[in-house]
Amino acid sequence: VQFDAWKMHVMTLDTTRERYNNMTVEQRSKVKRVRRWVIVGLDIATRAILGFSFCSAPNQEASLQALRMCFSDKTDMLKNVGLNNSRWNFRAPLHLISTDSGNEFGRHPFGGAQFGEAVRRLGGTLLNATTGVPELRGHIERLFLTFDLKWARYLHGATAGAVHLRNDRKPSEEACITDDELHRLFVQFIDEYHNTPHRGLGLATPAGTWDKLSKNVQFDQTQMPGPTALREACGIYQTAGISDSGIRWKNLTYSNGIVRDQRMAAAADQFAQPGHNLEIMIDPLDIGAISVLAGGDLISVPCLDEDMRGRSLEWWNGKQAKRKADAASDAAAHAKAR
Repeated sequence: VQFDAWKMHVMTLDTTRERYNNMTVEQRSKVKRVRRWVIVGLDIATRAILGFSFCSAPNQEASLQALRMCFSDKTDMLKNVGLNNSRWNFRAPLHLISTDSGNEFGRHPFGGAQFGEAVRRLGGTLLNATTGVPELRGHIERLFLTFDLKWARYLHGATAGAVHLRNDRKPSEEACITDDELHRLFVQFIDEYHNTPHRGLGLATPAGTWDKLSKNVQFDQTQMPGPTALREACGIYQTAGISDSGIRWKNLTYSNGIVRDQRMAAAADQFAQPGHNLEIMIDPLDIGAISVLAGGDLISVPCLDEDMRGRSLEWWNGKQAKRKADAASDAAAHAKAR
């Protein structure tokens, strides 16, 4: 699997469509015009895209998000953009990961070292290709050209990749696509790409090639790392509170025997006192459990709500927002009765 970062050849608005629609004309004029980066993980055998992450500049967190996505079923992402008959269930153990020497992939001591450690913890081997020799990563470099020729150049705000190719066009003035719309358009193009004949595959499609090759033992999903390994390799740190019922985070309660025993332990030996915060690690793609940082070690703690198994943080935030909106609507409807 090859990983690399690409600066998109399209100028976009640094906001969401909902926020932009609620702005005044003056506020809209002050919205920044930006060019986003995308970090992509490409399976070389099938030419399938296994993971990606948007960012304002290549960084460690974005590379870990792309790596984590390689191990998840992304079909729901297609459904969220209206592609109900498509699937993106490409996931498998990663044996060899090749990157350039960018900071986001493990350039000691300047940052990104966590990516290499995550690859090793997930059972893979990291290969840093020589700097300044893009032909050593020709497959993913060619993919970026495909992104440009078949997708970016047809969007409003396309930069054409070079100033002299723009003619009289001004991408910053044409820019009208927001961050959430850019994400949606990119996901839709990925589905189109997976189902389009590929010259590098003898005109077979990446999706069809994945179906064929994934029957091989090297693609055996039972050999994939478990939820705890994925969380502790690619997760992000957060703070959580502690109460008598367990660890509280995002209106969810996490507890197990170790957490319950903490209530009986001496104050000096406890994770944290009730009412205080402690550091945890979460997996945004699976909030069914967390890892608590205690004494330099990470301890896995499940959520008491078993329905959270396999649920993403995005899904939970959306559910919480809907619940809050429904409550506000109900209160407004009954306001006259008070």
